[in-house]
Amino acid sequence: MLVPMDMFRELKFPFMVMENVLNSVSLLDFVRNSFIPAMEMYKCYIQIFNALGTAYSLYKYTHNDLHLGNILVRKFETPISVTIYDNNMNSIGILESCYIPYII
Repeated sequence: MLVPMDMFRELKFPFMVMENVLNSVSLLDFVRNSFIPAMEMYKCYIQIFNALGTAYSLYKYTHNDLHLGNILVRKFETPISVTIYDNNMNSIGILESCYIPYII
């Protein structure tokens, strides 16, 4: 989840926001699981690329240590709707999946 940086401009010390991603597996373990349909894996990759592109477009943020071990995938009981954006931050569609990746 991206948080508007304006909320933190008044702070005079460094900070880090962390989330405990319960019931998740690494992306490496996720892709090794032969029971997960290929379309669900594809949807996870689309979400990851979308999140990285959005973070860069809005904040010029680049993840300098991205690998299969620091992306976690969590399975939900019901599908979650995720908005997909283009390079200009225009909504281009909604993706629905029970598998949601978290970049850590």
